[in-house]
Parts: sequence; C-alpha cells; structure tokens
Amino acid sequence: MPWLARTLYFTIAASIALIPLLASSQQAPNVPNVPVVNPAERAIERQIERATRQAERLERNLPSAAEIGQARALEQIASNTERTIERLSSLDPLSNLPERLSIRDKEGVERFVDIEIEPGRRAIERQWVLMLDNEALAQFPQQAPELWKYLTENETLSGLGQNILTFTVPRHLDNRAGVERLVPTGLHQALDRNHIYQATGDLRPEQMPSEQASIPVPPLQLQWPARSVCTAPLRIGVVDTGIHSDHPAFAQAVTEGRLIRRGFLDRDIPQPGHHGTAVTGILIGAAENHPALLPDATVYHAEVFYQQSVYHQGASLTHLIRALSWLSEQQVQAINLSLTGPENRLLAQTVRRLHQANIAVIAAVGNDGPHAPKLYPAAYDEVIGATAVDSYGRIYRWANQGEHVEFAGFGVSVLAPRADNQWGYESGTSMAAPFVTAHAACSAQDTVTATRAELKKRAYAEKQERDPTIGFGVLHPALIINGVLANTH
Repeated sequence: MPWLARTLYFTIAASIALIPLLASSQQAPNVPNVPVVNPAERAIERQIERATRQAERLERNLPSAAEIGQARALEQIASNTERTIERLSSLDPLSNLPERLSIRDKEGVERFVDIEIEPGRRAIERQWVLMLDNEALAQFPQQAPELWKYLTENETLSGLGQNILTFTVPRHLDNRAGVERLVPTGLHQALDRNHIYQATGDLRPEQMPSEQASIPVPPLQLQWPARSVCTAPLRIGVVDTGIHSDHPAFAQAVTEGRLIRRGFLDRDIPQPGHHGTAVTGILIGAAENHPALLPDATVYHAEVFYQQSVYHQGASLTHLIRALSWLSEQQVQAINLSLTGPENRLLAQTVRRLHQANIAVIAAVGNDGPHAPKLYPAAYDEVIGATAVDSYGRIYRWANQGEHVEFAGFGVSVLAPRADNQWGYESGTSMAAPFVTAHAACSAQDTVTATRAELKKRAYAEKQERDPTIGFGVLHPALIINGVLANTH
C-alpha cells in the first residue's frame, strides 16, 4: 500500500477503535431476502475504502516529495481523514445508506430497489436505460429482440427530441457486459444504468452563521441578504426535491403565477421538501428586508427526489432526464441542478442537447472534499460547475475542487427558507449554485459560450487565471471590495 494511503488507513482505523461500538445503535432497514450484516460496520469499511482510494489518487498526482514535501502531502489528506472520522464518530446517517435499500410507497409496497453498485455510486437495481430518436426506436425491436422483451417503460421526450426506454433485466444480466451483448455495438453509447443522483446540501441545518477559523480574513465581503441580481422577467428551471410552496417567502411568486411545479414521481412514494424549498427560495423567495435574487423571474420547479433516509434524497436518471426535457419545453434560460452523481452516457447526451439549445446548465460540484473525484453533471464540459464560498470569499471546506470548477457563489451559512415555514442557515455547494444560476440567467447571450464569457467579466477573482478552488471567481450581487460596494451589474 502506498505510504500516504497507509498513513491514512491507520489514522482512520485508530480513530475508529476509539468509537465504543456506537454503530450498534444504528438499526438496518428491514430488507427481505438479504443476509443480516451490521450496517454501521459495513459503512465504516466503505468509508475506509473511499478515503484510501482518495489518498492513492493524491499520491499519484503529487509531483514529487522535493516539490511538495511529506508534511504538506499529509496536510492535504488531513481534511479527508477528519471528515471521515467526524462522520463515523458521530454515527452521521449521511454515511450509512445500506448497500441495498427497498423504496416503498406509503402503503409499504416495494416500488424499486436502490443499490450501491460500487462505493459512492448507486443505481436502481436491474434497471437499464436507452435513449433513441424515432428512427432508431422503430428499428430497435428487430435489432435487439431479447432486450426488448424486458421493456418496462417507454416515454417520448419532446423537449429533447428523443425517446427514453427503461428495461428491467434478470439478475444475471444486471451488468454492463451482460446488457451490451444484447444490443448492436453502435447503440452502446446510448445505453447506461439508471443511476441515482443525490442532493448536495449539508442537510444538517446550522442554527447561526459559522465562520471558518484560522484563515486570515481577505479584503472581500459578500453581503446577504443582498440586492437582486436583476429584475428581468426570466424563466428559470430547477430540478430538485419537492417544495413547500405555502412558505411565506413564496407568497408573492405564487400569487403572480411565477412558481410552476411539476412532480415526476408517483405521489404515493415519500418525497422530501427541505432541499428544494431552500434552493428555489434563494432564487425567488423574499421577505421584509430580504429581496429575492430574481424578483420577477418565473421558476419551473421539477420534483424528482424520493426519500432514502432522514438525511438522504435520491433521484433516478430517468426522472432527472424527464425533468430536463420538460424544462427545455418551457424555454428556460438557465437550469439549476443542485445534485451530484456518477458519470452517465445518457446524462452526457442530455446536457449536450441543452447546451446546443442555448440553455445554460449550472450544477453544484459537490461536498465530498477537495481531493474527491469529479462528480456529475458538474464535471461535463457543457455544464457550469458551481462551488461555494463563505461571506469573506473563502472556499467552503468540503467543496470538491478541480479543473471543472467554473464559478463560486455564496454557500456557507446562507439564510434561506425552510420546510417548517421559517428561515434558517444552510451550507453547501447546493446553496451556492442558485447564485451562479441567477447571474447566468441575467447575463444570457446568444450562446452558452458567450454567456460564460460574460460571467467571467462579472466575477471577482484576485488572479486572472482559472483556479481549481473558485474557478474564474465569485459571482455575487453585493460584493464589498476593500470596504467599497462594487458594481457587479
């Protein structure tokens, strides 16, 4: 084992040894026909596996010990170690989804099974998805008769000019090699698993703003509540959880018909509403002395998430793509995706089509830490990756970093509407994405490429080159630079 990975492994293992069997208090969901395994122990194993792989990736990427030094290398993995230990020692439910999770409706009937296909990646068990245009669809039953008999859903995506087909295959075919041998080679790029995507906020709400200590305060301040980004009558798409539209923050938008909702899940399946309420609330929610970022915009809010646990929400690829097709039909200028997940061939095709239609797609980069692997859709070239900074422009400590990060928005202790009809503080790249989305919509040009160029002009950064932490800079409607309110319009 490489020395960095070995160091990390034993650091975590030693810390876990100090946890006096806290895991025994966690009860596994009752999943029939599955061997009984202590779920917390398995969660600890998965956390060690993930952290070790991150350390190995880091070691491969280090130029040399002479350039960086052993001490700095250890410092770079310390944040990953700290977060893993923090989650395990507190038995944080965020790290404890079982490998196999039965999703049931309100009557207790199983609708589908959400499984972990590898650490950090989940999918709907036995479901594979294909996206075809009308001509290819007409030929497909003859080209792939064996797979065709497993077809369970077929829906036309008018906003994308495609058809999406879902197949539920036998267990022995539930792998890429097994499914791909049933279709022509030319269609392999149109076929993938029905992956699951997660909401990306830190769903343990803060009671008050928290500053990150030990970092010198830079000469930059982000005011919030702040002034609006613009007052244009824009059309904005949001794909998220459900939303509590009866919150007072949405009163004016609802009265004026500027909050349009559509659900993509069966209403009998339990669905969360906290995350979506905060995200859309940041865009158009308002209160006294708290103007909306986009006070005259109409938000088309697509609800795609089901409840996995108290702290987890999942959205399948099929529901996500259907939502994006609907938003394309609504001719929105920008789409906010405060969600992350694995790379997927069909999702890549979808964001490419939206890009060609001049719809800016903004996605949160994720909260897995600075050395975590890329998450999607933010890592696609066609998508604008949004990260989070605090009120002094400092990077959110758990934000993913890398070349796919394009702009930063306010995302630490953000005052936002909550599902209990109150206001509270939320953190994460999910909360920062709406700030970037608002600026992208207000800056919309004839092409997404031109919109990105306009955003670069508006962003604040201390250096001109792209940075793996904040991209091209911070986008905020009320930036105070060296004590002076900047003109960001």
